[in-house]
Amino acid sequence: MPESFSSFGKPSVLFLGELDELSFSVVQNLLERSCKVFLFSKNTEVWKRVSGSIKKNVNLELIKESEIPRIERLDYVIYLYNFFRAAQKDIKRVNSEVNRELLKISQKIASIRSKNLILLPAISGISQPLHLSGKRVYLSETIGPHIHPDNSYFIYAALKSVANKRKVYLPDKDIHIKPVFSESASEKILQILFSLGYPTEMTLVGESISPLAFIEKIKVETPELDKKRKRYRKYLLASIGEEISMGELEGVGETKDFLLAMQKPVSSNIKKRVSSLQKLSALVVICLFLPFLALITSVGFFGASIALYRNGKTSWAKETLKVSRVFANTSSIGFGILGEIPKADKVLEIPSSASEILERSAALAIRGYTLSQNTKTLLNKFFGDESYNVSDYSENISSEIDYIYKESGFILGEINSQPLLSKTLRGAFNTLEVERIRGMLIPISQIIENLPELLGATHPKKYLVLFQNNMELRPTGGYIGSFSLVSVEGGRLSNIEVWDVFEADGQLKGHVEPPLAIKRYLGEANWFLRDSNWDPDFSVSSARAEWFLDKEIDEKVDGVVGIDLEFVKSLISLTGPMKVADYELTVDEENLYEVTQREVEENFFPGSTKKSSFLTALSRALMENIREVRGSKMLSFAKNTLQNLEGRHIQIFIHQKETNDQLTSLGWDGAFPQVEGTCGNNCYTDSLGVVEANVGVNKANLYITRALDVLVNIENGMIKRELRLNLKNDAEIPLGEKGIYKVYVRAFGPQEAIFGKVKFIRQSSSLELEGEEQIVRDRKEVGVYVILSPQESGVLVFSWQSPLPEKIRESGEYRFIVRKQAGTEDYPLTIKASNFQESLTQEASFRYNAFLARDFVSRIYW
Repeated sequence: MPESFSSFGKPSVLFLGELDELSFSVVQNLLERSCKVFLFSKNTEVWKRVSGSIKKNVNLELIKESEIPRIERLDYVIYLYNFFRAAQKDIKRVNSEVNRELLKISQKIASIRSKNLILLPAISGISQPLHLSGKRVYLSETIGPHIHPDNSYFIYAALKSVANKRKVYLPDKDIHIKPVFSESASEKILQILFSLGYPTEMTLVGESISPLAFIEKIKVETPELDKKRKRYRKYLLASIGEEISMGELEGVGETKDFLLAMQKPVSSNIKKRVSSLQKLSALVVICLFLPFLALITSVGFFGASIALYRNGKTSWAKETLKVSRVFANTSSIGFGILGEIPKADKVLEIPSSASEILERSAALAIRGYTLSQNTKTLLNKFFGDESYNVSDYSENISSEIDYIYKESGFILGEINSQPLLSKTLRGAFNTLEVERIRGMLIPISQIIENLPELLGATHPKKYLVLFQNNMELRPTGGYIGSFSLVSVEGGRLSNIEVWDVFEADGQLKGHVEPPLAIKRYLGEANWFLRDSNWDPDFSVSSARAEWFLDKEIDEKVDGVVGIDLEFVKSLISLTGPMKVADYELTVDEENLYEVTQREVEENFFPGSTKKSSFLTALSRALMENIREVRGSKMLSFAKNTLQNLEGRHIQIFIHQKETNDQLTSLGWDGAFPQVEGTCGNNCYTDSLGVVEANVGVNKANLYITRALDVLVNIENGMIKRELRLNLKNDAEIPLGEKGIYKVYVRAFGPQEAIFGKVKFIRQSSSLELEGEEQIVRDRKEVGVYVILSPQESGVLVFSWQSPLPEKIRESGEYRFIVRKQAGTEDYPLTIKASNFQESLTQEASFRYNAFLARDFVSRIYW
């Protein structure tokens, strides 16, 4: 098998479809236009039999599904789900098969920028594909050579009867058909593929004619019409997008000639087939059990490698994987041989797929180990003193990630194509979660490619790290009590300087007017760096923090990183307790907050450097622990980092545009979800959530727990929302002021939202509050100030409504995003949606319970 498939400079086309009159014509026309055509079909043997009749077939290459990622360059992709195949099935099954097949294709070509064309039958109920972007062409019935002569459908039965000069039965009910000659259709399809002037969706149809008129068109001499009418399979044509008429019907003669030729006897060598069967049968007797035994052995070694890796024996795990791969390969070869037995390929389909999946999984895991080792080495280099070439490591790691992306796409595609196998493996791992994480690999790879610039390979870089104490919750995660200036040069950490925020704020000259809420509830007449994160959008607040940094201590930086205590605690849980030598202290995840507060607050006085000194020592101890992390823990380290990025315990804003664009696409920049452009024409996106700001100048969030209830209801052309924030203060009463939660809470919705009064419900009372409204960029915010005493619970109820867009009033998609505030731990989320007419789940209402660990996105179709 070649390493890659080359088009040798010709336009390269991947065609996916079964043989019929239309696919034959499209492939023939592509070859005549000097294209290199890579063809994948579930029934390759049929294509092999007709390939001799295809002109210029030297540029036609039949490939396996697993070989698609090996195509060197891909300019165009054409996917065909033909009319005959669709008319035999329930429309729901057709839509399901189309989406499943397109998902597999999109996974295999995800890293390729090709122009895609999806050809689908123009049957009522066919839905817009969810995967593989590109133009969509819907077609009515087609006729031509290689047509499927099925007597269940009038158009095919009539052609066959006329060709064979037999009786023709008219349908029992009056219908109209719109047949198109496959050659004419393929010419138009290629015009659409190679041109820019066509719409995204269109339907190709022939002239509308009755069954009797159709018979008149296709007859050579008047056929005998049977007075008895016949019941044929029914289907209802649909016109989707722009309708393009193909004019009067052509190609009748070519179709009849093909059907007549099909009736000629086909010679066969029975003796050869019997001899071949005998040889294969003998081979089955010898090898029948070997592939299964090899498969079981491979599974055992694969499981052993996982156990070895978890125990820190990385090299042993890698070698065990190599053995697993050998046995999986042996199994795959064995099943391939057994599959040559007639009809055995169907029986062996699942174990054969399992062996191929296992072989590729073992190879993928081996590359994963290599990636883990390279990442660990890069970390050590970053914290070390030796100079090195950052580009070598970034290119290597990026290349490994790209390989993992492509191979995992194949593996997931194979699993999803086998329902029984998919169901069996569901208990082992969540394929949807794997697919979600896999979708992040391309932007991560592109960020890794930019590491030389980010780590100061050519010019020194400096970054601002905000330490946000989420025990005193603020909009982007917590109160900025201190910060660090981190300098990198030549790929290494060259300096880290920790500041007490009051030391910097004391140097601000002049007056900066703060937001009204800061002035009113915090009692601050001036605005400083410590309160710069009032906007919950980290990309906005980080730019403001940079401005204050410049004005206060005359420092400019290349980006901002925000971290909170949850991230630091999770790191310590992985690296183990830290010894802060200068202070003769051992810090672990349990005592981190307590020890830090004690060390920075006891005997503190204005001008003291105690706080910055302790945090510097703590930071260096943590970095030393990270350097000592074993290679076997790198996977856990990566998983922990991902969870903290998605939970907004880490937020990053970088000046380097390419990197920041990728961070935004991943949602790691702490920005608000972009509502515009996230939906199609028949879709509406609704972004909502709450933002808390502790304005009590205490650490009361240590005692606060919360839950969020979201109710969405459509009524009289309006979308009505109710958001209930349930707060509970578990502080002990003797704590007094230290335990009182004084909080300014904002809810946000779309600009056009009309908010009602805010309710604050406590055990003994209920208040109606007038919210403070303001428009902030593309959203509307409403804020209220409330107090929750120790051992008290309360519910804040925000309600608002806005018009339901006309474009989705009858049918469409409603997508809503519940944004998780940075700095909050995971907490319960309940969503109830009602009156969404008849959704695709056949329910007008539904309820969803989850934990808000990251932004929650839900979609309702009806």
